Amino acid sequence: MNTSLGKVVGLLPASVGSGPTGSDDQVGPETAKHHVFPQRAYLKAKFLKAGIDPDLFCLRIPSLLHQEIYGGGPLGGEWNNAWVKFFDENPNATDIEIYKYAGKLLYEFEIPGVPIIHY
Repeated sequence: MNTSLGKVVGLLPASVGSGPTGSDDQVGPETAKHHVFPQRAYLKAKFLKAGIDPDLFCLRIPSLLHQEIYGGGPLGGEWNNAWVKFFDENPNATDIEIYKYAGKLLYEFEIPGVPIIHY
């Protein structure tokens, strides 16, 4: 396990899983892959700068929940808006701060405890 993956396992809520388990192709019409760290170009650049590859941190969640957390606003809805606000307030956030915030968002958005998978 590389250093970044080890950090996230310890910082995300225990209910999320034990870390990236590989690609998961069992996504159907009732489930969707959710990027913990959004793909929007501005945000992805921030994550990559901190050494975090967003494609390594996805969750298979109910499709309706996925639609709900990405609704309520432009450019990715409330999930992405929360990340924009985080980086506005923490422009030099470290990888640890980013992982901690990811855990906080998963809790606040009531994302079910499921294993982390690759995109």
